[in-house]
Amino acid sequence: MNNELDMNAVQKRLFLLSASARLGISPEKLKEKLENGEIKSAIEKSGQLGELNRIIKDKAALEKLLNNDSVKELIRKMKEGK
Repeated sequence: MNNELDMNAVQKRLFLLSASARLGISPEKLKEKLENGEIKSAIEKSGQLGELNRIIKDKAALEKLLNNDSVKELIRKMKEGK
């Protein structure tokens, strides 16, 4: 089955970190919303699914994202359990 939202574990974690930082919610809350279908529906309606998939699959875009100061801070806090 070829589903545009199929991601490996690393891609899912990167998505959660990035999206949660942009949305101003915790990665855990975002994951909950993703699992119950709230976010997928909103993304599909917004027409941003293609852009999201491009970023997830593009190694350079992911590296750029990981080098973002906000994302670095979020990762640091998550490692500390905050």
